[in-house]
Amino acid sequence: MAPDIAQQLWDARHDGRTVSADALGIIADYTAAYALQTAVTTLSGAVVIGWKLGATSAASQKVFGLRGPFYGPLLAPFCHATGTTVTGAAAFGPGAEGEFALTMASALPPRDAPYVEDNVAAAVASVCPAIEIAGTRLAGGLLKADPRHLIAD
Repeated sequence: MAPDIAQQLWDARHDGRTVSADALGIIADYTAAYALQTAVTTLSGAVVIGWKLGATSAASQKVFGLRGPFYGPLLAPFCHATGTTVTGAAAFGPGAEGEFALTMASALPPRDAPYVEDNVAAAVASVCPAIEIAGTRLAGGLLKADPRHLIAD
């Protein structure tokens, strides 16, 4: 079932349409959701140029039914320089969000112990403002989506 879900999500993004939760089915857990996210990224064939963190506040986690922040890849074809005219699918319910974009001076690879603020600050080369055009391939929009579908998308 997993490859089919990934294909549906990629086709929806590529074709500018949405997919219903019923069509995607149940995603067992967060591990499976991230595996699907990786499968969608692979299907895209795009270069991952960075990572997005979402739902970083307790309030946004509550709204989306998440147990903590989530992450997702930034794909090169969907990242644009200042001054670029961007078009997108109205079906995705796009909205603009102010963000902070960080350029890293050094990597923060996965490890058992969490990074502390000083570790992260030392690894950041620069911070600049960015705009995210947020949306979803999930029918019904972000607020009605299962959190595992959000992560996979």
